[in-house]
Amino acid sequence: MPTRPLIVRTDDLEFEPCVVRTDFSDEAAWQQILRRLNNDPVRSTDLPAATVVDDPAFDGATVEEVLAAIAADDSPAVFFVADAVTMRGEQPLLAVKVPDDEDDAPDEGDEDDDGFVEPTRDQPFRLLPETVLSVHGNLTLANMDFEDYGPSDDDPTTYVYRGL
Repeated sequence: MPTRPLIVRTDDLEFEPCVVRTDFSDEAAWQQILRRLNNDPVRSTDLPAATVVDDPAFDGATVEEVLAAIAADDSPAVFFVADAVTMRGEQPLLAVKVPDDEDDAPDEGDEDDDGFVEPTRDQPFRLLPETVLSVHGNLTLANMDFEDYGPSDDDPTTYVYRGL
């Protein structure tokens, strides 16, 4: 596995979504994705849409390599990957939950009062660029949980979150 540079966000960027580009095959598609990020209706004109990591050192990086590159003391709750799938079609980014200390233990799901164990849905999911700011904001503020956005009964390989 190649070593990727560390992704370090400054205090000024602490609450911004982090989008990491891992596919450099289509510059025109990438520019369109950046425009779509900036067209998020939740976005204020005073705030940048996202911290964007547009470094060719991440070309072909896996989710695990991006996770390893995020500075541990500065890690966001979620980050977004612009991979090969993102560069075509609807251009959905991949949302990836950053494990916290509680996530280090094996997760067997949540047990309700009747002893039924509901499996968690913390697997990555796809979302449209326009929804990044609202998803990130709700996750950062803990208004919603990661699994609230991901596929429920939908096929996770084809599911795309398009907003509320």
